Amino acid sequence: MNRGIVGSRGRTILRWIRKALLWSLAALLVALVVGAIYQAIATEIDQREAFPGPGVMVDVGEHRLDEEGPYVLVGHSLAGLYSRIYAERYPEEVSGMVLVDSTHPDQFEGSSLALTMNRVVGIVGPLIARAGIARVFDLYPSHPELPPLQREQSNSLYYRTPHQVAMFEEMGTIPESMEKARRTGTLGEKPLVVVSAADHDAQTGALQEELTSLSSNSSQRVVEGSTHSSVVVDRDHAGQTSASILEVVEAVRSDQPLTQPSTPSDE
Repeated sequence: MNRGIVGSRGRTILRWIRKALLWSLAALLVALVVGAIYQAIATEIDQREAFPGPGVMVDVGEHRLDEEGPYVLVGHSLAGLYSRIYAERYPEEVSGMVLVDSTHPDQFEGSSLALTMNRVVGIVGPLIARAGIARVFDLYPSHPELPPLQREQSNSLYYRTPHQVAMFEEMGTIPESMEKARRTGTLGEKPLVVVSAADHDAQTGALQEELTSLSSNSSQRVVEGSTHSSVVVDRDHAGQTSASILEVVEAVRSDQPLTQPSTPSDE
């Protein structure tokens, strides 16, 4: 008798659990479909705005867009790897380089999990991007110090589906990009400034310093109080980054070696 009651209750509980799972799955599918529609409409609206899309050059005022090379390459984060790969392929087009808290090819050395996660994100990420999850939850808020127009432009770019998909796919290719950068040579005597954030642990800090070995005419600038993102978005920190870029440009134009930053022992 008791066994029959327990068995009946158990089957009832299982039926409720099964129904709950089915309803949850249905709700998830509906949310994904609605999110995808919302993302598609929002992206279409963004693209109709007078904002530049990914990869589109913009007029920066007095500076011409048709400057002839060679160029000073500036690469922040993963773009540091791309700058090195480009300089290896087209050395005649590169006169100097600024690595802004650049990714180091050995940054994930010994961490196969990190590399695996990057590959997984490269596969799953584009699906998340098309579902509008990043836009709905505002996962990439613009820096509060940006002027209103630039903040609106930043939001417009970051949440577009093509940008989101490209960003996740880029993460999936990090292991390959690291390997390509690892095989590159040096810059010789071309001026190189390594701009580094101040919040790194000892290992990452050492890798940042090691980047200066890419040129015999190099210098490192650690931006006090900075983070990986603030070196390009914080007004004061980005100002110091810009000063380093102008320093390399001037070194190229004057054909003079870079000045080395003063240290406490020098004072």
